[in-house]
Amino acid sequence: MATDLDPNNRALPTARATHEPIQQAVSAVPVGVPNAIAIRCPQCKFTITGERCQTDPKRAAVMEIICPSCDDGDRHEPRFFSENGEEVPWHEGLER
Repeated sequence: MATDLDPNNRALPTARATHEPIQQAVSAVPVGVPNAIAIRCPQCKFTITGERCQTDPKRAAVMEIICPSCDDGDRHEPRFFSENGEEVPWHEGLER
């Protein structure tokens, strides 16, 4: 079974890349793939599937961060959202 995850790279563009809202981005995560998270640009809404980092909150289903195409050179911080669209504080990933 092909996956969207690469052990040497956090995320790879896939055929399932979308420009959808957060709730729909959750459905882009392949079922049965451990440590998968949807990564979504809040500006252009481009969404890919990536591998979850150890510091990502467990409740997070979607991480939002500016993609390279939309990056204006500022230092952007990721935001995390649960499956129902509720924002998850990033520090929950540090409380292990």
